[in-house]
Amino acid sequence: ALLPGVRKTPAPKGFDSSPDCTLREADRAGTVRFGPSDSYRADGRAVTSCYGGMLIRYRDRGRTVTAVGSTDFMTNSGLPQAGNAALAMNLAGDRPRLIWYAPQHIEGENSSTTSLFGLIPPSATWLVWQLLLVVALVAFWKGRRPGPLVAEQLPVVVRASETVEGRARLYRSHRARDRAAAALRAATLQRLLPRLGLGAGAGPPAVVAAVARRSGADAGLVAYRLYGPPPATDDDLLQLARALDDIERQATGS
Repeated sequence: ALLPGVRKTPAPKGFDSSPDCTLREADRAGTVRFGPSDSYRADGRAVTSCYGGMLIRYRDRGRTVTAVGSTDFMTNSGLPQAGNAALAMNLAGDRPRLIWYAPQHIEGENSSTTSLFGLIPPSATWLVWQLLLVVALVAFWKGRRPGPLVAEQLPVVVRASETVEGRARLYRSHRARDRAAAALRAATLQRLLPRLGLGAGAGPPAVVAAVARRSGADAGLVAYRLYGPPPATDDDLLQLARALDDIERQATGS
């Protein structure tokens, strides 16, 4: 403890305090305005008490100890009041060497239980709710209104034949005879299977047998036309297209 044998008690409330002691520093300063302060009481030792115990001095192991119950009178705002400046100078300037001890809070330490949300003023909460309401109203105003579907006319109408011809030109320019043959065979099977009473998952043997039975053509030739290798030349591709057309016409009787 910094003051062994000294008890600290609340000082009586008052405005200005008189020294009422024989301490030279206090007598020269006269009336002092301490502000909120503590007073000291010592048991079993000789103590010089001034200002109602707010300033004491005593001897301890050959040293002179002076204790003040408040430091407000030494601050910039307290020095101009009453005899505060005189008392501060008398106490601090009495010796050539001065050691100033002031307890400091550790950085980041906070003894308050107030949360972060408790520091927000109540008006800020209403402001946030008002902003949210404004945003919701603007979103509703700018939002797209749901309504019945409206048919829109196409900007350009393209005939199916032009689409087929354009796709054929692309295949021809890239010499993609395999893709062209696959497209022709897939289209033929897509039209044949419902006519033959077969599902989309029917295997090649079932399809070949049904087409051969319906058209009267050779099963091997039908399998070659529907599932054979891709044509090697453009003439072969043209012959394949004609053969697929014949198979479809014979199988469907059209």
